[in-house]
Amino acid sequence: MSIPSILFSYSGRINRFEFWVKGVVVWLAVVLVLETVGLLLRSISDPVGTVALGGFGVLFIWMYFAIVVKRCHDRGGSGWWSLLTLVPFIGTLYFIIACGMLAGDAHDNRYGPQP
Repeated sequence: MSIPSILFSYSGRINRFEFWVKGVVVWLAVVLVLETVGLLLRSISDPVGTVALGGFGVLFIWMYFAIVVKRCHDRGGSGWWSLLTLVPFIGTLYFIIACGMLAGDAHDNRYGPQP
């Protein structure tokens, strides 16, 4: 199976080797490269970079579910189980964005003065 069909298609089956090497490793490489591009675009122009990061995020989720659903089918299970991984994935993504990328209000609060 080719890399684009592994990352973007929900049909077909992949074995364990293709899942880890062609799927997960390539997916992580794509995530790192596109996140770097998105952060560079954000440093140049905030609106363009924010839109790029959002678009890349949708692309990452699409590729992730394509890989996981095919592997679930290969193991004889339903791809619907992959939705259980969505909750911690979205929660982690929210905290990364909220804590690391979004600007906050810098003022004194009940926990002490502004650092």
